[in-house]
Amino acid sequence: MTLIFFYLFLICSCLQLAFYLSICAPFAFSKREEEKRPSLQKFVSVVIAARNEAENLPSLLEQLAEQNYDNYEVIIVNDRSTDNSGAILDKWSSEHKWLKYLQIDEVPAHINPKKNALQVGIEQAKGEVLLFTDADCTPLSNNWIESMASAYTNDGVSVVLGFSDYEEKNTLLNRLIRWDTFYTAVQYFSLAQMGLPYMGVGRNLSYKKSLFKKSGKFSRFSNIIGGDDDLLVGRMATKNNTALIYTPDSQTVSKPEPTWSLWFKQKHRHLSVGVYYPLKIKLILGLIQLSFIFLYLLLFVLLILAYKIVIIATVYLFRTATTWIILNRIAIKFYGKKRKWQLLSLMPIFELFYVAYYTVAGIAALLNRKVKWK
Repeated sequence: MTLIFFYLFLICSCLQLAFYLSICAPFAFSKREEEKRPSLQKFVSVVIAARNEAENLPSLLEQLAEQNYDNYEVIIVNDRSTDNSGAILDKWSSEHKWLKYLQIDEVPAHINPKKNALQVGIEQAKGEVLLFTDADCTPLSNNWIESMASAYTNDGVSVVLGFSDYEEKNTLLNRLIRWDTFYTAVQYFSLAQMGLPYMGVGRNLSYKKSLFKKSGKFSRFSNIIGGDDDLLVGRMATKNNTALIYTPDSQTVSKPEPTWSLWFKQKHRHLSVGVYYPLKIKLILGLIQLSFIFLYLLLFVLLILAYKIVIIATVYLFRTATTWIILNRIAIKFYGKKRKWQLLSLMPIFELFYVAYYTVAGIAALLNRKVKWK
C-alpha cells in the first residue's frame, strides 16, 4: 500500500507540473502587449446591479465621475433595496448626466434577481460595448474605462476579461481571500491565453451587447444563482474573440468578506455553478484540483510513514520551486514587483489552507446548491 501511495504522489506531482508548465507558463512569460493598445474611444455603457449598497455607492460614484473618458454612461439598477440607495442614486442622477438610475420593485419568477437587474440595465444601455463591475467595487484608477475599452483593438474582439482584486487587510482571512482570488485568476487567464476562455469575474468584465443578445442572454441559466459572469463568458467567449487585460489602470478592487462564514457562503455560491461548466473545463479543473488535494494528503502520509523521504522531499521541492517561479511571474503582471511578495512569501501555507478549504467547500457545494444573492 505504501508503494501505491508513493506512485500516486509522483503522479499528482507530475500532473501539477504539467498544469503549470503547459498551461500557466505560456501566460506567465507572455509579453504585456495590452500596454501598447491605443484607446479607440468607443461609447461604453457601464452596467451595475445594486442591492442595499448605500454604504458603498458614494465611493463608487465618485470614482466613476473622475474617469478620464469622454464617451460613457453609467447605468445602476437598484434591485429592491431597503436602505438609502434610492435617495443616493436620485441625487447623483439629477446632478450628473452620465448616470442613469433604474429601479426594480418586482422580479419575474423565471429569472434570478441579479441576472434580471443586469438584463434590465443592458437593455437600456446605449453603447455596444458593455462594461461591468459590482456596487461594492471601485476602479483602481481614473483610466479604468479607457483601459478596458482599449482592449477592443479590432471588430473581432467581443469579450474582454479583466482582473479584480480585494482590499488588503492584515488578517489571515484576507490573505487567504486574496490568494484564492489570485489563484482563480491564474487559472482563467492562463486557459484563456491558450484558447480556452471559460470564465471572467463580474467585478471587472466587458463584452459587446450584440454578442449578449446573440448568445440568448441569460436564458439557459436564468433561474440559478451565479453564472452571470462565468457561465455567460463560457458561452460567449472563444479563442478568437477574447482579449485579456490586467494592467494596473484596468483593475478594480472590492471589499472582502469580513468573516469566515460569509466568505464560505460566497465561495459556496461561486462553486455551485461549476457543475454547469463545459465537460472539457470541468475535467481540466477537476484534475488540477484533485491532484492538488491528493499531493498534500499523500505527502503527509508518506512523511509519517518515513518512506523514501529524500525522494519525496526532492520531488515536492522541485514541484514547489517550479510553481513559485511561474506564479511569481504572473503575480508581477497583476500586482507589480513589490505587492506580489505579500502573496507568494507564504505560498506553501496558503496552499495548505486552500486544500483544506476547497475540500470542505467543494463537498458542500455539491450537496447543497441552495444559495442566494443578498
